Amino acid sequence: RLANQIFENLEALEHALGEALRPYWEEPAHLRRLTAYPWWLKGLNSTQTFL
Repeated sequence: RLANQIFENLEALEHALGEALRPYWEEPAHLRRLTAYPWWLKGLNSTQTFL
């Protein structure tokens, strides 16, 4: 969804990234199953969603 695209501006890129990452904020267990890296989980638990 993000590959091979040119975005009009940084806001459009930020929006596209946010939408691509939304499933991981909404379901942290999915990220845990995919990575199992402790720093990902720590970062995920300490960030607040802005979307």
